[in-house]
Amino acid sequence: MTTEIKGLTAGVAYQEFTNRGILIALVVAILGGAAKLFVFFPNP
Repeated sequence: MTTEIKGLTAGVAYQEFTNRGILIALVVAILGGAAKLFVFFPNP
């Protein structure tokens, strides 16, 4: 019973971590796309 609860908690924590990682990746991709669109960075 205890191991089941521990496994469940670990699963939820891992899912939250994964979701946060995907969210950060999306924000970075959107910001990067916006920066390219508005040419915030000068071309090399």
